[in-house]
Amino acid sequence: MHDNRLFTPQFAFTFASFFFQGVSFAVFLHLSGFLRDLGASELTIGALLGFASIGAVFLRLGLAVAIDRFGRRPLILAGHVVNIASVALHLTLSTIGPLVVLVTVLHTVAEALLMTTMLVHAADVIPVGRRTEGISIFGVAGQSSIAIGGLIGDFVLSRYGFSGLWIIASGIAGVGLITALPLRDQRPTSEAPDPRGAFDLLRSRRLRPIWATTLMFSIVLVGFFVFVRTFVDDVGIGSVGMFFSAYSGTAILLRVTGRRLPAQLGESRMLAAALLTLAVGTALLGAATTDAGVVLAGVFAGAGHGFVFPILNSLTVSRSPDRNRGAGLGIFSAIFPLGIIIGGPLVGYLIERFGYRTSYFTLAVIAATTALIFGQWDRRVSEPTVTDGTGAIKQKHP
Repeated sequence: MHDNRLFTPQFAFTFASFFFQGVSFAVFLHLSGFLRDLGASELTIGALLGFASIGAVFLRLGLAVAIDRFGRRPLILAGHVVNIASVALHLTLSTIGPLVVLVTVLHTVAEALLMTTMLVHAADVIPVGRRTEGISIFGVAGQSSIAIGGLIGDFVLSRYGFSGLWIIASGIAGVGLITALPLRDQRPTSEAPDPRGAFDLLRSRRLRPIWATTLMFSIVLVGFFVFVRTFVDDVGIGSVGMFFSAYSGTAILLRVTGRRLPAQLGESRMLAAALLTLAVGTALLGAATTDAGVVLAGVFAGAGHGFVFPILNSLTVSRSPDRNRGAGLGIFSAIFPLGIIIGGPLVGYLIERFGYRTSYFTLAVIAATTALIFGQWDRRVSEPTVTDGTGAIKQKHP
């Protein structure tokens, strides 16, 4: 009999490991403040993170092949080790220079290894019939880690500065490694992966709307995950912990209470609605003039993110062959650093040239436009077709 249980020991260890590595990453919501203390401008910060993300794109695309060939667990453990080292190395940084670039690149390598492999392993241990629900619950680990990491950063920085923050983050990263040790590979099929699977998935007609939407989504997220720290410093309202507590708290609440909504209402319809909600939150942040405005923006942005990410993840898995699941999620995860490559310098330039309000309004327009385009595009590629003997399309079913 097929085991349809979601809350298994493997799911629990995967959840815990993802949570602790997520907290160690979430303290880097304060990275822009650290880099500015070292002398970097917003444009320099965006360019640095964009440059570091170039390697992450190629690494994640490489993982798209390696993860199906060599398994999940070895790459997860390697990612945790690199993460511990890269976080600790921030203690050696004192000025903007080559060492900052090197450490930043190393940290993006750790993030690429862990995000990609953990997402694939989670998809492996979640029953097929509960995939979107399971990914939503698994995402609680990521969202709660963002809120907790932001609050830890606020608390530690006010008392011990960035040196204390990097020491604590290194310890949390170590706990992530310990909780990953019991993980065991649970591949969905014994069939060998297709070596050309990643290239086929990149060109897949049914996946193109997912790739494009993920890219636009990742560019919008740059405004939150890279520049909220400098926003609260310059505008003088709210805090990183305040914004991301509202952001993640709302996302967690919706993922727990509304985890079955995408399956009930339709994933594509829910995705478009969630992108529009994200657009509202982004615009509200640009218009915020009080602490309450920052919190309200976090609520709407978190509500959008709370559905956008698990739905995109689930659609990627369901539209990828089981034997190339790692390739599909490898491509999916590679798009996020690509969004930083594009969005980091772009948003940094917009902030320096036009200010935060215009920058966040621009990102809101991107999110809303993506919602409208996705609905039409995905409906077209999802329509079944009938062909004649030559392969030409004769009729489209409604």
